[in-house]
Amino acid sequence: MPAHSIMPANTSSTDCTHRAQTDHAQTHATTTGGQTAQTPSTRAHDTPQKAFRTSTGKSSTPVPFPWQRLLLLAFGVIAAITGTLTALNRAGLPAFNQPRQLIAAHGALMVFGFLGTAIGMERGVAYHAGSARNPRWGFLAPLLTGLGVVSLFVLGLLPSLPAWWTAVPGTFWALGMAALVAVYIGIWGWQNSPTLLLQMLGAATGAVSMVLWSCGWSATVLAPSWMVFLVLTILGERLELARVSFQKKYVTPTLLAGAIVAVVGSFLALFARRAGYMVLGAAFLVMLVVMVHDDIARHTWHLPGFTGFMGCAMLMAYFWGLLGSALWIVLPQADLHAGWSTFALDCFDLGFVMSMVIAHAFLIIPAILRRPVSWPRAMWAPLIVLNAGLLVGLVGALAGSTDIGRAASLLEVIALLGLIATVAATYVVTAVRKKTTGRKNQS
Repeated sequence: MPAHSIMPANTSSTDCTHRAQTDHAQTHATTTGGQTAQTPSTRAHDTPQKAFRTSTGKSSTPVPFPWQRLLLLAFGVIAAITGTLTALNRAGLPAFNQPRQLIAAHGALMVFGFLGTAIGMERGVAYHAGSARNPRWGFLAPLLTGLGVVSLFVLGLLPSLPAWWTAVPGTFWALGMAALVAVYIGIWGWQNSPTLLLQMLGAATGAVSMVLWSCGWSATVLAPSWMVFLVLTILGERLELARVSFQKKYVTPTLLAGAIVAVVGSFLALFARRAGYMVLGAAFLVMLVVMVHDDIARHTWHLPGFTGFMGCAMLMAYFWGLLGSALWIVLPQADLHAGWSTFALDCFDLGFVMSMVIAHAFLIIPAILRRPVSWPRAMWAPLIVLNAGLLVGLVGALAGSTDIGRAASLLEVIALLGLIATVAATYVVTAVRKKTTGRKNQS
């Protein structure tokens, strides 16, 4: 069954969410010799269904709430909120007074503090659920990236910021990426899938780039390698989630070749900026064309409920990723103002990455927290506002206007904060309703 099953128009949002979660797990299955063997990710994302059965009375075994996971996830949420607010400072918009190191570490905080922690959590859950020994060391990755976030705040307590301050959070984030690579190697022991190679390459690139950032390299110079970490991770996970859609023989070799070229291009950009950006842009362009051509999202975007929402969000992600790739190919040869470089990067980190995050949030988070929730229609709001901000950013780049660029940044900040608020509110409302229902049943 594909990742997005076709549902009748009158299907409830609850059914849409749980069917999508079931399909999400089923598409992780790999068939060998007529038998289906679940991958670690399959078992990890079966967890929401087990919790759902418990909550509906089909199982008498209670599922304990994973408070440790919530704590680790909280590190990522803090990084997301802090990094989002620093974007206001960087754009010259009114914002809270923030320590200099938080503003300077904006990019690293969002990529490794926020997204790195979220990715580490998801992979840690998959490794823990998929291994016969249920290893817990897989959670070292989010723990280390979370400690990197904490270290940034600790640095703010010092009377003066030392020149080597990036070495502190950078070391934690580099170790977190190394731990993530180790998790992929562990999963490889029973799931030697090409999708893991993509994610492994991405995490290894992220680890090397963090070592360089720790040594004082500029975030502007390292940004391409950070995008390689995120893009390869997302493409690899997307291949897992919708495995049935990507069965054509050219898909895997093309993506693996593109990933290798992308890694080479990202480090080439450190020394030969123009050539590196063009190579990286071309690699991303080929990979994204292959993905969008075969992704089932092209056929599900118009469906109702959660399925259609995911399809729309993913198509938006592909659009911005393709546009960013084209810009990285063209910009080194064109004499354009700096606003275009900023917008091209936003196409990846906001347009592609965050649209994909919004699309999959209600598949991944329930698996981590072992608590399923119904997908809320309110999730359309952050998705629409985010894409509106990117469109305004495109207008600003075309007009060469910094004022329009600031308006775009404000919309993007509202979208990211709205995403966090929507997810949190959904869980709070669900918990309150369950308690109220339980009290009524007892009475």
